[in-house]
This record gives sequence, C-alpha cells and structure tokens, in this order.
Amino acid sequence: MKGPFKCTHVKSMRTLSEPLTATEVEAFRAQFVALLEESREIRGIVYVWRTLKDIPRLRGASPIVYIGQTKHSWYDRYIRKVEWETTNYWSRYQHIIETFGPIWIDIYETKNPKVTENRFLYQYQESNMERRPINIQAYTLSLPTT
Repeated sequence: MKGPFKCTHVKSMRTLSEPLTATEVEAFRAQFVALLEESREIRGIVYVWRTLKDIPRLRGASPIVYIGQTKHSWYDRYIRKVEWETTNYWSRYQHIIETFGPIWIDIYETKNPKVTENRFLYQYQESNMERRPINIQAYTLSLPTT
C-alpha cells in the first residue's frame, strides 16, 4: 500500500524522528524506549510501523508491518511491555530490519482511534489481500470501514 491511509477522523500525522535500526536486541530496546519517550504527549492515536523497502504481499507490496491504536499515548501503550514485546517478536523485528531496512513509526492523531484503526486495517487488507507481518488483527465488520 502506497501513501498515507485515509480517514476523516485524523487530525494530524507525523513520523517519529528516528527509525528502529538495531539488529541486536538490547540496542533495539533502547531505540524503542527513546521513541516511546518522544511520543509521550500525543494521545488518541493510530500508530503505523513501516519499513524502508516494500515487503512482497499476496497482492503487490507494502512497507507496513504493524497498525495499532490507543486512546492514550504510544508511550502508555508500550512502556511496560517493551521487554515482552522485544522478546516475543525479536526474530521478526530483526529479520524485517535486516531484509527490508529500518522501521519508521508514523503517528496519526485522531478523534476516534478505534474507528481510524479499523479503517486503516480495512484499507491495508483490501489493498494487499492479507494482514500485516507483525500484527495479524483483522478489521471489525461492525465498525465503519469507509
């Protein structure tokens, strides 16, 4: 999927200042925590993790590896889960970075994180005919997708 996602609830979009580039787990954790700190004040968001290079998908290719949401901040969502997240998904993160390049984090500030995330999940799945490499959550049929 090329270009930004579309949703009328989005107020702004920004990309965090540095990508995740580390291929060693401890350095990756340190980078992850630094980016969490950078995003600490932004609340009501959808966050999109994307690589430098596109990843081949069932249909086409996309740099998107994760789509998530929180009514709080990205910091609040992950700070207590950094160890768990990097332990359980480390082999995926490492492979993605080594094969497809750094992982950038886009933060979409939105009036409705749940609906915005659902629309992004739907747009991704419609474009690529499959789910993202890190999170495999599907869109919810009972929520708006357009």
